[in-house]
Amino acid sequence: MLATCAGNAVEWYDFAIYGALAGALGQAFFPTDDASTSLLAAFALYSTAFFFRPAGAVLLGALGDRWGSRRVLLIAVAVMTAATVAVAAVPSYAAIGLVAPVLVVALRGLQGVASGGQIGVLGAYLVEAAPAGARARNGAGFPATAALGIALGMVVAGGVSSAVGAAGLSAGWWRLPFVLALPLGLVGFFMRRTLLETEVMHPNRQRWPPTSGAADAKGSERADLVRAFTLVAGGALAFNVFFIFLPAYAVTHGASPGPVLLLTALVLLAAAVMAYLIGQWSDRRGRRPVMLLGSTVLAVGGPGLVLLAESSLLGLVMAQAAAGAAAAGLLNPAAPVELFTSAHRSRNMGLTAGLATALVGGTGPLVATVLARVTGSLVSVGGYVALVSLLGLVALRRWPETAFDPLR
Repeated sequence: MLATCAGNAVEWYDFAIYGALAGALGQAFFPTDDASTSLLAAFALYSTAFFFRPAGAVLLGALGDRWGSRRVLLIAVAVMTAATVAVAAVPSYAAIGLVAPVLVVALRGLQGVASGGQIGVLGAYLVEAAPAGARARNGAGFPATAALGIALGMVVAGGVSSAVGAAGLSAGWWRLPFVLALPLGLVGFFMRRTLLETEVMHPNRQRWPPTSGAADAKGSERADLVRAFTLVAGGALAFNVFFIFLPAYAVTHGASPGPVLLLTALVLLAAAVMAYLIGQWSDRRGRRPVMLLGSTVLAVGGPGLVLLAESSLLGLVMAQAAAGAAAAGLLNPAAPVELFTSAHRSRNMGLTAGLATALVGGTGPLVATVLARVTGSLVSVGGYVALVSLLGLVALRRWPETAFDPLR
């Protein structure tokens, strides 16, 4: 499982350093006298990668169903690493003008294609390769390594920020964390070369359901896609708001970046452990109780958690811990993967996660920045998190319990 998830940590390392250094990136590629405007532009660029995820989900997800997971996972980590390192080489707006943000948008697009394709293939592989009765525990590797990747990104970004200060970041030291993605990516690539295909991916697998029920199967598949989209959207939004937007917002409004980012990294390490514990609980008790609890925490407590995060550094840590635990349960791929048949499992999982993170999760920091700026309060941001999670509770009304059934 470690080899499978190594590339996932690289992907989220990139998103973490981009979010943590959003202020410096905004000044480098969208210079303005208004720090809030630069942050808004930087988060708009941050969202770009998510918009390309559905394309990657369709392309690489279909290849994963046809070729098997191993080859696609190798392609994904190679493209993601190359695009991340290339960001460090892009000259600033002051040097080449509009060409600079255009180049970064193109590189973010490549990152989006790679990460979108990886999500479905990785989620399907983790669940299919799991021992009997441990699909959610194995699937917990996805949110756990995402948390570890973000934590590493926060530590690196926080360390560089503390070492060089605001002046050093403006002078170009923000590029160093992007360069460090290269050794991480190489480790992930060579670890993934050791992967074996799961038995489910063999060409002689049994197809389900029978051809005679193809029409009903398509209708059921569409409904499952909508349900899975809604649940993943709630978890992805919470993750991006509490671990990407709120730390960047605090730093932009005067907080010292070092303590904010390092404390956030510690919470993410705890969230990685919680992901495994929640996965074990899901294998014992079922998928529905975990998803109901996570969605309820965010739907009821969203505004309060955001206000708690705004109050102090301790409040930020407490809010992140609660939101991180809830998101870890919602982002475990076991439940959505179990809805889909093996014929299109990677593609459907990729579409679900790709669209949810593109339309809701990835745009979360951008929407949150707009809401905070328009309303003058972070309560509106918490209300947005609550609304999306409430839709997840509605989707759970017809969600079947799949934890104790064989994969379809």
